[in-house]
Amino acid sequence: RVRPDVTLFTEGLPDDQWDAACTAIAALRRGDVLLVVGTSSVVFPAANLPSLARKKGAKIIEFNLELPSPLSEIVDIAVQGKACETLPQCVDMVLGQSRS
Repeated sequence: RVRPDVTLFTEGLPDDQWDAACTAIAALRRGDVLLVVGTSSVVFPAANLPSLARKKGAKIIEFNLELPSPLSEIVDIAVQGKACETLPQCVDMVLGQSRS
């Protein structure tokens, strides 16, 4: 049986991945940035991670095809479009570069 390397809606994250996500959120400080990319933001407990990051003082940037999303009220910046296009553009802006 072939299956994609993703976590499906009916599945939980593997424990090691969930622990790593929680550790990363716990380490956030004011001024850090959390990128939220391509999520429905409705599957818990993972959907709660951006709110926890906000409480730690992190800035949140959402990249999503469909906006507004359930997260849109708490994000600092919402970028609509395909992640494969918008993320590289964001990186270029941060680095002060342009793609030819």
